Amino acid sequence: MNKTLILFKTMFRSENLLEIKSEQSSRLKGILKVVGMLAILLLAGASFAPIIVELYTPLAIVGMEPLLLKLLLFSASFIVLIFGFFYVMSVFYYSSDIENYLFLPVLPGSLVLAKFMVVSLYQILSTLVLFFPSFIAFGYMDQQNWTYYFKTLLALIILPIVPLTIIAILCILLMRFSKIFRNKDRFTLFSSLIGITIAISISALMQNLTTGMNNGIPAILQEQGKVFNILSAVFPAATLMHKAIFGGIASFILNTTLSFLICAVFIFIFYQVGNRLYIDGAKGLKETAANRKTLSQQELRSSTRKKSAVIAIASKELKMILRTPAYFLNCVLVSFIMPLFLILPLLFGGTLKELTAELGAGGIEQLRHMVSPDAFIIGLMALMAFYAGLNLIAATAITREGSNFSFMKLIPIPYRTQLVGKILPALVVQMLGVLILLIPAIILLRPSIQTVLTGFLLGLLLSIFLDFAMITLDVIRPVLDWTNEQKAVKQNFNAMVSTFLSMIVGAIPVVLFIFLPLDPRILFGIFFVVLVILNSIIWYLLPTIAERSFQGKP
Repeated sequence: MNKTLILFKTMFRSENLLEIKSEQSSRLKGILKVVGMLAILLLAGASFAPIIVELYTPLAIVGMEPLLLKLLLFSASFIVLIFGFFYVMSVFYYSSDIENYLFLPVLPGSLVLAKFMVVSLYQILSTLVLFFPSFIAFGYMDQQNWTYYFKTLLALIILPIVPLTIIAILCILLMRFSKIFRNKDRFTLFSSLIGITIAISISALMQNLTTGMNNGIPAILQEQGKVFNILSAVFPAATLMHKAIFGGIASFILNTTLSFLICAVFIFIFYQVGNRLYIDGAKGLKETAANRKTLSQQELRSSTRKKSAVIAIASKELKMILRTPAYFLNCVLVSFIMPLFLILPLLFGGTLKELTAELGAGGIEQLRHMVSPDAFIIGLMALMAFYAGLNLIAATAITREGSNFSFMKLIPIPYRTQLVGKILPALVVQMLGVLILLIPAIILLRPSIQTVLTGFLLGLLLSIFLDFAMITLDVIRPVLDWTNEQKAVKQNFNAMVSTFLSMIVGAIPVVLFIFLPLDPRILFGIFFVVLVILNSIIWYLLPTIAERSFQGKP
């Protein structure tokens, strides 16, 4: 057990998920990042609290409010089961130091138990932050005393253990007897797509559930026998902790003890499985794979034909982004997924039906009159600015070079040409993402060609300015010492600053349009002149900035 604890401490530090280091400045920066991450999770969890408040009243009328708490407990267990799969695979098999642990003189069971402790710690913390606000909302509506909050806090600490052991055992069996996820890139892409699908599904379900309250109690709560019996069999600790929360002292002690015993049994089974199968499944993992292919003469000529330097660099950047799952997911896919998050609340939340009902039979025509051509132009500018910050291609253009950064300094191509080549893929992805929302808007609102072209031109100039600004920031302070692609894009402060910058800059035309008493045509002319001047200034200064910044970097 002593070796397991030592391994746990070592893994916890090496994973560095909280990024709290020993140096004073790094420690402060790490603490701020942790606080920010917890705040985001807390906001996400707090967003479900109003749903609990809405569901409570109709359930309380028929005396079914305890089922709402049971549903919360099952939901917490289910979320851990789903997202625990990705985290278990990441820590157990895809951590950068996996090879260092496989050959240590310790039992495989001790190794997997230490890794399980790391996973459990973060899953428990995430579960607390995500779900405790909903339990607080229920306790407030149900007028519970302080013992309720203590019991629910303990329940949220116990609940993740059983789902994590189940999913950890399945992962060990999968990696031992299957080759599906033995390629890290394939797993990263697959898991991220599944995660996005689940997030969209949960968003749609919550919108539908809230809207459906006007029609009575949701079906999932009405058919409690079938649904809850299945969930009780899969998550026994959730059922026991539900009894412990609503029971007296004796019930609390009995059911909590049984929950701990069940967790201990599952951990013991997990230990035995890991002790026998983990090492064989963890050997020989790879991040990339390549297929050998014999090129024909025509394919060889096509692949080696002369191109302009800008197009060649842009093509190389785009291929790298599309082929690397972390870059593809964070720089490309997000631009095409975001419209779904904007449209789903309209479809499932009833907003579209309410708007249509309010506008009446001639609703579409009234909507077209409500959205003036000038408002359409401003809206298109704001949308294109938003998409400029949404994809992180320009914001991480230099950072993504990593250890290959010196290549930029060695090739005989001017810095301006290289940087423009890196910006082009960002513009292409932005425009494709904008079209997903722009085409339906054009069909629905039917603006004139002049209106669309004006809005697109101003939006393009604004996007170019933002891309120039974002790549300038990355030129000045690139993060080149990352160890995996995820850190290059997701844990990059430049990317966060760039996203906020695009939101602020995108809001400026909207604010000026609403509050500035100017003729819209004059305002659009001012926008055009200012953006052309700003782009020209950055175009002129960017090579000098790059030259000075790159001199002190290896």
